[in-house]
Amino acid sequence: MMKDEYEYLCLMVLDDEETVKADPELACGCAVYLTRQGYDEVENSAYCGADA
Repeated sequence: MMKDEYEYLCLMVLDDEETVKADPELACGCAVYLTRQGYDEVENSAYCGADA
């Protein structure tokens, strides 16, 4: 998968509350990834808990 595809997939995951609830580890990983890609509006703590 290309970087852009992964980025898009992560944005879709974080945009879908059901997916975030169903797979919090995936949501956290995506939040961290997007933050590293420069998405300032993504809050890691919102998806990864207080220890992020």
